[in-house]
Amino acid sequence: MLKPKTLQYIYSFCQQKKARAFTGIWHYKQKTTKFFPQFKALRDWTYWFVEKEPNARYYLFSTRIAGIDRKLFNNLKGFNENYPEPTVEDIEFTYRIEKQSKISFCPEFMVSHEFEEFWPLVKKYFKRSRDWIRLYLKRLRFDPVATSNKEALKSIVAGLLLIFLVLGIISPLFLGLSLLTFLTFAFLERKFWLFLQQKKGLLFVLQTIPTSLFLYWIINLGSLYGLGLFVKNKLQGK
Repeated sequence: MLKPKTLQYIYSFCQQKKARAFTGIWHYKQKTTKFFPQFKALRDWTYWFVEKEPNARYYLFSTRIAGIDRKLFNNLKGFNENYPEPTVEDIEFTYRIEKQSKISFCPEFMVSHEFEEFWPLVKKYFKRSRDWIRLYLKRLRFDPVATSNKEALKSIVAGLLLIFLVLGIISPLFLGLSLLTFLTFAFLERKFWLFLQQKKGLLFVLQTIPTSLFLYWIINLGSLYGLGLFVKNKLQGK
């Protein structure tokens, strides 16, 4: 749902021809009081305004609220329809747009977007990670927001934490490493947790910790699976 004046802002923006492609945002407020949709909306909001790398330009063509010049869209031949289901076609399209025209980030272009529950989004996280890692291996570049090097580091640290927790069954040494790894993860997530503390309180933050860790584990699984598919295709000459 469009927020008030969003169409007016977009019309004025396009009339001034400031850019040939633009993307906006979705507000963190959700109609539901359920935890996970609120968590996901706040997670996205944090990427834009709290955790964004200094001086980085956000440029993902976020199809929940985005627009593109028709001529540019046709020249690029639109989205890649070879993906069997929606996963990273918006990200892949972003990279092709950026080769011809910079995508403007316009936070005043705003919609309300209601997120799904936990398990449907877990499946999407896995599939998007599976397909995104193959895009990364072709470009060998992270993005300034969301799919950034910092997010990759969080995934690695979360994965190490899981490994050390499992190995802790064998030796107490690994439990100590688990604690050190968790503290590292907490340091990387501190801005997000502080933002949640301000908006939702301590209980919400405590619910967030295992949720975030589980999602990073899913991202790792999807990325490893995608890496395996990438290597397999290379070996087969595809």
